[in-house]
Amino acid sequence: DMWLCIDNKIKTWNPLTNDITEKFELYANGMEYVGSYLYILQNELIFKCQISPTFQVVQTYYINDPNLNFWGNGGITYDGAHFWIVGQDNDTYQFSLYKLSF
Repeated sequence: DMWLCIDNKIKTWNPLTNDITEKFELYANGMEYVGSYLYILQNELIFKCQISPTFQVVQTYYINDPNLNFWGNGGITYDGAHFWIVGQDNDTYQFSLYKLSF
């Protein structure tokens, strides 16, 4: 199955049956799969999750940036060295790409 973030919910899609299944109740701004882990962005938190053999959060990262409006985050990606999020500046309300270090 493929993991998806649709309407801020985590779901899986089975391409053989075309079934989409909601996995659990968790509001999410986005997610990224890196190595064998699924990283889920939720406001100012990033959850590092294993998905096999059972789903569980193995580590949580806190994004501590007073310039970001975490209700306006819009996604997460990884470039091979750093994670990046799209965040909204508290003062200008402009969206920007922010590099994370953790």
